[in-house]
Parts: sequence; structure tokens; C-alpha cells
Amino acid sequence: MNKAQGAAYINAQAVSALCELESMKAANRLANTQEQCAPYTEVDFLNIPNRFGIHHNAVLTFFQGCNR
Repeated sequence: MNKAQGAAYINAQAVSALCELESMKAANRLANTQEQCAPYTEVDFLNIPNRFGIHHNAVLTFFQGCNR
């Protein structure tokens, strides 16, 4: 995979993570309006970059392995 392909992959992962983040926020808002406990906690939100492999070190390591 070259660097342009790698950038496209990381971008796709970021978009997927953002979709999940927004659905988690919506679920928490819905629970709040229904006076229920929020299904997602701060830890759940903080784990998103790890789950999608887009945290700082993962991205740097990914690009170190890309061909030029």
C-alpha cells in the first residue's frame, strides 16, 4: 500500500469512527430524554480511536510501513 492509499484507509476509518461516535451520542441523548441511564460512558467514547486503529501511534506506525 502506498502513502496515498494509506491516507485513504485512515480517512475511511476516521469516518467510520465518527459515525459510531455520533450514534453513541444520539443514544445517550435519547436515554437522557427518557430519564434513563446513558448507555455509553466516557470510557466508551475514549476507546473509539483504539477500536478503529486511528490513535496517534497506530497511524504513525501504519505510515512507517507504507511504501513510498
